[in-house]
Amino acid sequence: MKRLFVFSAFLSVLVLLSNSVQAVDWVSKRTQMIDMHLTPRGIWNPAVLKAMKQVPRHEFVPQHIRKLAYADRPLPIGEGQTISQPYVVAWMSQLLELEKG
Repeated sequence: MKRLFVFSAFLSVLVLLSNSVQAVDWVSKRTQMIDMHLTPRGIWNPAVLKAMKQVPRHEFVPQHIRKLAYADRPLPIGEGQTISQPYVVAWMSQLLELEKG
């Protein structure tokens, strides 16, 4: 019985460690999105780039597709709706030519 308890505890620790190793670095994903999809395609406005780097897009998509949150494609968000691809959001934001104040 004691062996079973020790084995169960060991297995639990392994599961916890594997979950922490698999944690996604969302900040890095946002930086990659900017470097790969936005700046090479002409998104240059510092305010737009700052917003795209700070907004946690992954929190606005369903859990089962969260790993795709920073891919440059629209994603379904339910009720037949999609969240626009990051480039389109950045491009529309840049076209607004917003100013502080």
